[in-house]
Amino acid sequence: MTKPFVFVFSGVFSVKSRSSFDELMRRLTDTWLENAGKLIGAETLCRSVQGILGINMVLVTVDMQAKVPMDWRLDFISKYMIPTSLLDGEKLQQTQAVRDFPDITAIIDTVTKAFETAAFGGRPSIGKVDQRIRNVRVIGDYIILPDPMGAWCVALAEIHSLSAIGRNIRYDDTDLSIIQLLREGLSARDIAQRIELSPRTIEHRIERMKKRAGVKGTPSLLFMNM
Repeated sequence: MTKPFVFVFSGVFSVKSRSSFDELMRRLTDTWLENAGKLIGAETLCRSVQGILGINMVLVTVDMQAKVPMDWRLDFISKYMIPTSLLDGEKLQQTQAVRDFPDITAIIDTVTKAFETAAFGGRPSIGKVDQRIRNVRVIGDYIILPDPMGAWCVALAEIHSLSAIGRNIRYDDTDLSIIQLLREGLSARDIAQRIELSPRTIEHRIERMKKRAGVKGTPSLLFMNM
């Protein structure tokens, strides 16, 4: 069982002004361009956005001086801070080599390839994340900025959603109709009128689908069937 990732604030909580992901990308890109041709460290780029990141964002530096990508080191400068029971956020966001990461396949498929592309291209790389880490689907956007000398890269990612990946289940036509109408915001009573069944039958089918998928809530059921 994974340990829930919970964070605690001590003292007086203050709400900081957060910038949009587009604005943060511009800040990073501007700083990268302003220092083109200069010998700088990854911390120069990180300082341009630190303190104004949202709690759904991750800022990472990757030390790429090792010849083998498995020996590259990831340092999480700013961590994903939304509480979740799906992943052990503390363990995943420790400073560590790629080979020590809990899900090697996911890292090789996403991080190493993305960083290699940015480093070899010698310019910022922007893309989307739609990756499975263990039994969790991670969706988001990212920007990677490489060191012109190839020693490091900086990545900023905005995570849009984390959702559990359910079992491979086949639904009949009625269940598929219910799932679609639930996505559209209809209640069980409204769905019953649309497909000419009783509200109790609709509720029973929803509970049965949740049980088969291994989830407790309707939102999780809908996420799994997107």
